[in-house]
Amino acid sequence: MSKQANLNNDEWADLTAYLDGELDSNSARSLEARLNRDPAVRAEALALQKTWEMLDYLPQPGPSTTFTSRTLERISVLRPAAVRPRGPGLRYPWTFGIGWAAAVLLAGSVGFTTVAIREEFSGPNSVPHRPTTWQTFLMEGTAQNVIVPL
Repeated sequence: MSKQANLNNDEWADLTAYLDGELDSNSARSLEARLNRDPAVRAEALALQKTWEMLDYLPQPGPSTTFTSRTLERISVLRPAAVRPRGPGLRYPWTFGIGWAAAVLLAGSVGFTTVAIREEFSGPNSVPHRPTTWQTFLMEGTAQNVIVPL
């Protein structure tokens, strides 16, 4: 009987990846060099490879005859109730009415303000045409020119 290989967990993982063809090229070259140097590691690799090949000869389990019907029964239990598809309608219909009310209120406020400003600056009594209610008096002495409302 040959000597048992002394491999740690990482080396076993690398050996398995090498046999599966999943090891990168640098690691594969270093493992191949170790396989060529160490007959115990080479024996373990061959035994592991034969074990993988024998797995192909084991009988393959198949699904039971009732697998399909049991699966479909379980899926039908989990299926959600029919949901009515959402159309282009609003999520909250009352928001539409509130939006219209706000728009009408805003339009009325803007219109009222515009008319009030327009009346303020037009006509015979508008701000530019109003008679002056302030007069200037010239006072002699220590005081300077003072504007006094009448």
